[in-house]
Amino acid sequence: MPAGPSQAIVFYKPGKGKAVELNCQRTKEQFSISKTNIARLRSRRNFWPITHKYICQGDFKVYEATFDLVKAWDPTSEDTDYDKFSPSTNPDFYQVKDVYRKWCLNEAGDYSGSPYNQGEAFDFSRIFQSSNFVRRRRRFWPTLTTDKQEKSLGYFLQVSFDNGLHWWQYLYAFNNLLDECGVWLSSDQLDVDTWVAALKGVLR
Repeated sequence: MPAGPSQAIVFYKPGKGKAVELNCQRTKEQFSISKTNIARLRSRRNFWPITHKYICQGDFKVYEATFDLVKAWDPTSEDTDYDKFSPSTNPDFYQVKDVYRKWCLNEAGDYSGSPYNQGEAFDFSRIFQSSNFVRRRRRFWPTLTTDKQEKSLGYFLQVSFDNGLHWWQYLYAFNNLLDECGVWLSSDQLDVDTWVAALKGVLR
């Protein structure tokens, strides 16, 4: 079996995690596991007789933006029976729990194909100012915008009942999804405006 130190890149948040000391012997020196814990070290610094210590710190970039979400449910499950889409009036609600309620960014392309057919995966290049990003599931975080006490304003959700012509703040309960960019409308029953717009196909 191959022997030697393992290779890894580990990122820590400021003040979190443990400090790691990197040691690498000079070329042609007899290997000592107590003196070397990395396989290779490249640096532009001049090396002196003592071992230098490097501390790397960083974090992910966070962006604040407004996003249009798409329908994230199977359209064949849609129906005009109002009571069917409430957990208090439908014992089998779990079968249709996402219908009219789950709205996502489609950042990983999960809803591009059948049965969703919601178009291409969301393109972050305009926000990141680079096309060099991984298409994967992400999640929404509270806003960078703060109140007078410098506390985040949290999550802000708007809804349109006329296919995007006008927008209003969504005043009912919703959950921010933790495993993808999206929301789930969590009221026991959908409000009348949302329900009617959904049936007309103009809810956004």
